Amino acid sequence: MRMTDIGASFYEQCAQVISAAEEAELSVTQMQTTPRGRLRMTAPMSFGQRFVTEAVNDYLTYYPDVTVDLDLADRTANLVEEGYDLAIRIGRLTDSTMIARRLCDARAVVVGSPSYFAARSVPRTPADLGAHECLLYSYAADGDAWRFDGPDGPLSVRVRGRLRVNNGDALATAAIDGLGLAMLPDFIVADDIRNGRLVRALEDMCPSLGGVYAVYPENRHLSAKVRVFVEQLEATFSSR
Repeated sequence: MRMTDIGASFYEQCAQVISAAEEAELSVTQMQTTPRGRLRMTAPMSFGQRFVTEAVNDYLTYYPDVTVDLDLADRTANLVEEGYDLAIRIGRLTDSTMIARRLCDARAVVVGSPSYFAARSVPRTPADLGAHECLLYSYAADGDAWRFDGPDGPLSVRVRGRLRVNNGDALATAAIDGLGLAMLPDFIVADDIRNGRLVRALEDMCPSLGGVYAVYPENRHLSAKVRVFVEQLEATFSSR
């Protein structure tokens, strides 16, 4: 038996189709396993500067086929509308349409400089804050109210001050300069407390801020560029 010319031509074309399909499947598989393309992400300014930028630098070193657009801003971006692949969020999450991976915990601390406390008495209860100059965060969910965990449950105290800023590092600098008390996430002021530039107050009553999360839309779940970066963040924080 011998294949006809028509049969040989048909076989040759089918083989080309199968080869193209196999190449396409391999390309898609590689995209799902090896990070490539552009990763757009957003993170809070202070947390991003301390932790996320270092992770991004390592990520770019390991994966040369990836580019990263990192937006550091103390605002809550809409990931879908603004086209972000990933966001770092701090607090208690409410958006159930997103996938969230917990990275670590964060707590609030009230701090002031040694010079401030030398001139003013150290507050012993949250009610004492009424006699103090407080430094205010513009994006605080509770406005000018600071929340505490009291012996009888949560309590809220309204504070006042002459300085309002939309960035935690700027508030920490103002506190170091003796301008007042600030309530900030512990990761912002940990080094300043350790080095004696800031002193804690109301330590036993400062509340948890919730978790630090990597958050991304459900349709990014199978993207290697997102999945691998989130896994890298999880490994980084699990070792701290």
